[in-house]
Amino acid sequence: MGYSYYSASASANQNTVTVVVTMNNNGITWDAGGVTFWAEVQGCSRQSISGVAIPYGQSISRTFSFSVGNSTSARKLWFKGGGGAIGSFGATEGSGNVYVPATPPSVTTPPIVTNQKAVLSGSTVTISWTNNGSGTSNPTGNYVDVKIDNDDWKNILNTKATSTTYTVSANHRYQFRINSYNSAGQSAHQTTNTIYTEPPAPSIVNANATILPTAGDVCFTIDNNNTNYPSKKNEWQYSTDKGSSWSTVQANEGTVVNHSSSNSSLNSFIMGLKHNSNARVRARTYNADNSRASTWSSAAAISTDAQPIAYVNIPAGAKIKAIYINKG
Repeated sequence: MGYSYYSASASANQNTVTVVVTMNNNGITWDAGGVTFWAEVQGCSRQSISGVAIPYGQSISRTFSFSVGNSTSARKLWFKGGGGAIGSFGATEGSGNVYVPATPPSVTTPPIVTNQKAVLSGSTVTISWTNNGSGTSNPTGNYVDVKIDNDDWKNILNTKATSTTYTVSANHRYQFRINSYNSAGQSAHQTTNTIYTEPPAPSIVNANATILPTAGDVCFTIDNNNTNYPSKKNEWQYSTDKGSSWSTVQANEGTVVNHSSSNSSLNSFIMGLKHNSNARVRARTYNADNSRASTWSSAAAISTDAQPIAYVNIPAGAKIKAIYINKG
């Protein structure tokens, strides 16, 4: 003669235990209806399902789900499940233990980076920063972006480091930004200082000098229109030997250079232009933050207008037959 009995099995995730109760029908020659299945888990109320029909000769299962909450530690919980009597077969149950895994702490978005900076050396920029956050807010990596001139931001690196390098080219503006990320999301971007690279050499335009008997002046323009981010700061030098040697550097605010012989430091140079066709000037310009100077421009000759060294005042109405100039 066959018999019937109940068994129970369980599985779990971090906060739920699932119990499966099965009525094993072995050779029964009748149908049963209205049977109650039930299950329990440690710390939870019993659940039941009533009115379960048992078809002829078949095994039937019912599933129960129990919420057991979250815990940062793994747990071992007992469970059991069974059902009501069928005919002459009494109520039976199955039981066991189920292991519930620990629930990891909730991860939060990392804080913003700090101490971000960009340092230019030659054609290489070193970008560095400090990551913040620990435990659940610990960053797992950083994104580094670059913005060149007025272009859009472009990602250049996904790294776990806290510094990187980037190669730059002359006559541009560079900005860098960094943020942190983890599985919860990304922090806000933080932007470094702006980097201006070396400007191109300017050119000298309209270098002229006017020399009077006892005074004179020199004037020229520093053309830096090819500099994308110019400063007002410019510098120039003069040479009296076609550029074989150069004077000390002369500072100039703006692009127009205009000096007279009343400037004691330039008097000898300016007044000497009358008899010196070997005089030259050159200039260099600076980028927007005055951190980098261009190379010197090509040397430019000075066009000199030497005024006569003698003046004759002729009274009105006078009749002049001849003028004699005595050097003595």
